[in-house]
Formats: sequence, structure tokens, C-alpha cells
Amino acid sequence: MDIPYDYPSILPFEQLEKLFQVINGLFFLFFSYSKYIFAFILILLGFLTLLKFRGIYRDERARGRVNERKNNDWKEKIKKTYIITGMIYIFMGFGVIFNFLTYVLIWILEPLPDKLIFEFMNVSGIFDSDYLYHLSDIQNNSTINPFEKTFYYGLAFISFIGILQIIVCIYFIIKQGNIIKNPIKMITILIGGVAEGILAGFTTSLLFFI
Repeated sequence: MDIPYDYPSILPFEQLEKLFQVINGLFFLFFSYSKYIFAFILILLGFLTLLKFRGIYRDERARGRVNERKNNDWKEKIKKTYIITGMIYIFMGFGVIFNFLTYVLIWILEPLPDKLIFEFMNVSGIFDSDYLYHLSDIQNNSTINPFEKTFYYGLAFISFIGILQIIVCIYFIIKQGNIIKNPIKMITILIGGVAEGILAGFTTSLLFFI
């Protein structure tokens, strides 16, 4: 009786490939809605900023101090920027939904010396990063193996988180004004977001929004 030969060197790679395919499917599902997640966060921050301004104005009016503001008070100047900041965040949210802001951001951020991980992969020959993919390109391109797709999705996710960290940090800095409760933590998160964008590329995730 012939005993079927087991291929120990092949099966692990087949299982690993299936694992990468599952991970890629989850990434594809996430990035299919990432534009709307990002836009929702921007619009939410905008409305929270406007509500904060409304609450401050109402409290000051109730106390009869509306006309007693000092122009040289930095905190008062920050309060006056709430409504402008809120409208900017809401505008940015709708700009992401309708893509015009995404195109502007890609045009502005593309010349930056970022994507250091891609540059390293180019030099080492591990990954061909001469072409940055849109979501439909990477999902439907059969010439890209599952590992490369997972690698690219991972960098796009890091890019997405980095941009989100920068946006949220700017919101809290404006919200808290000159009295930041935990400045070291805020600066650390902000620097971390910038570092993530430099390593993975700011436009890597933005291309998935289009």
C-alpha cells in the first residue's frame, strides 16, 4: 500500500498564503470604509468645536462678561478661533467625502521626503515600490502576491493612523489653548504621527480614499 507523501516544506507556505489572504480581505474591508470613517471623525471634531464655542459664549453671556474680554489675553483669542476651526474641520470632512480635499492633500504632500520604508524596500530589492497603488489596483492585481499586498496594506494602515493622530492632536491643542493638561503626551503623539507618516508615507493611505 502506497503511503501518500507529505510535503512539509510546501504546506506551511500554503497555510501562510491563506492567512495573508484573510488578512488582506480584512484590510480591504477596512479601507473600503476608511474614507467615510476619516470624514466622520473630522465632521465630529468640527461639531464638537462649535459646541464648545457655543458653551463658552453662553456662559460668558450669562455672567455678563461678553464685553469685558481683554484683547491681549491669549486664552480669549483661542476661544474666538473655535468657530473658525469647527467650520474648517467640517469643510475638511466633506472635502474627503467628495474627494476634492484628498486630491489637494496628495498634491501638497507628495513632494515630501517620506515613504522611507518604501525607499528601503527598493534598495534591498524586497518589494517593488515604484508604483503606489489605489485600493482597486492592489485588490484586483493578480501579479502582486498576498504577502506584498499585506505589506502594502500594513503601511497604508500606519499612514492612516499617523494622519489621524496629527488631526486629533491639532484639535486638542486648539481646544485646550495655552493650558494643555498633558503636553508631553500630546507632543509625543503628534511626533509619533509625523514619524509614522514619514516612514509609511502620508499619501499611501490617501490614495485609498479615491
